[in-house]
Amino acid sequence: MDSNWFSISQEKRTAIKYISENFYPAKYMNRWRDFKEISYKLSEIVKLYSSTQITEEIEHFEFFKQYFNEDTLDLPLPESYIKWFDSMLLAFRHGNIDEIASRFHMITEGILATVGLKILNETSMELPEFNFNIKKIIEDEARHINFGFQIIMNPNYAVNRIEELYPYAEDIIKDGMKYLEPIGYSWYDLRKLMLELKEARINKLKKKIMSAN
Repeated sequence: MDSNWFSISQEKRTAIKYISENFYPAKYMNRWRDFKEISYKLSEIVKLYSSTQITEEIEHFEFFKQYFNEDTLDLPLPESYIKWFDSMLLAFRHGNIDEIASRFHMITEGILATVGLKILNETSMELPEFNFNIKKIIEDEARHINFGFQIIMNPNYAVNRIEELYPYAEDIIKDGMKYLEPIGYSWYDLRKLMLELKEARINKLKKKIMSAN
């Protein structure tokens, strides 16, 4: 943990902790403990599914876990978040790669994580250790999103699923605004960013559709 962590404002610390808990939901890890095993099984079964990504995700967990050792991540996550990850675990269990990529790579990483990491990067400039690791995670996540595009076999399916699933992402961000508004973030601006990210993912998939025709 940065030596000046407790010197920054309480509002900023709380917001950083809340977003960090979205990446490492400490209180709920036992609930979703099957993710790791299922993901590794997928990497063995599906030729294109990368175990490197899984290893990096575990490294991200470890960073947040260790960083907040002195100031525990104990904020409650909203029901919208819990329901989303419950449904994503079901998708992983069923093993439909297009569904997994739509939910995980396009929505969870491609929208939710991208927004969350942007906020963490912007709010942690005075925390060198934290900010350094967030920048590294941003690089990792960008590769993971691109990997998601590679494993999608049916881009038409993915486009439709992104449109159908996107409102759940809005609910998750909206439910965290009580932590974000006090440090200067507005729902209007974050929703605008989310819509831009959604369209960017869809447009890239549409190019994939056109190139296949």
